Amino acid sequence: MKDGYIRIAAASFDTNIADIKNNSLQICKLIEQAYENKAKIIVFPELCLTGYTCEDLFNQDRLLNEAKFQLQNIIEKTINKDIIVVVGLPYQHLNSLYNVAAIIHSGKLLGLVPKTHVPNYQEFYEDVLKKHHQKIQPYFLMVKLLHLVLNIFLLHQLIVNLNLELKFVRISGCLMLQVLILP
Repeated sequence: MKDGYIRIAAASFDTNIADIKNNSLQICKLIEQAYENKAKIIVFPELCLTGYTCEDLFNQDRLLNEAKFQLQNIIEKTINKDIIVVVGLPYQHLNSLYNVAAIIHSGKLLGLVPKTHVPNYQEFYEDVLKKHHQKIQPYFLMVKLLHLVLNIFLLHQLIVNLNLELKFVRISGCLMLQVLILP
């Protein structure tokens, strides 16, 4: 961080539909390039790992399993790199399929954020993906996602700069974040 500013990269590449391994290699190259150029955050398009227009392939276990496998490869490529990576992919959980943004930092998956505005008209193919999320405007989703990423980044900076440790504790059945000051 310089003068309170951080460098954020928005990345795009020629996605190959259902060629997840090749897409993963392209993503890793762009992450490396952003890291070399001192970016602290890099954001990729939604469903960039598989391609947006997979249609019925989104229901194939082979595609979903390969997406998870390549996501793990991307996570491993970020080990020892101080950069937050946001990558779009389909993710299956409890027999429901979601269009998610995976948030990665230093070799760890910080979270999966499901898309909340799922269109199903004209060129959009997302009626295959679950639509039971709250409907909000797409630009608002990007603002929310960017706020989440920036909050994670700022929280990380606070932890490092103030020598803090975060732990989760269960209080009345709910997981709560506990901040500890280290000696």
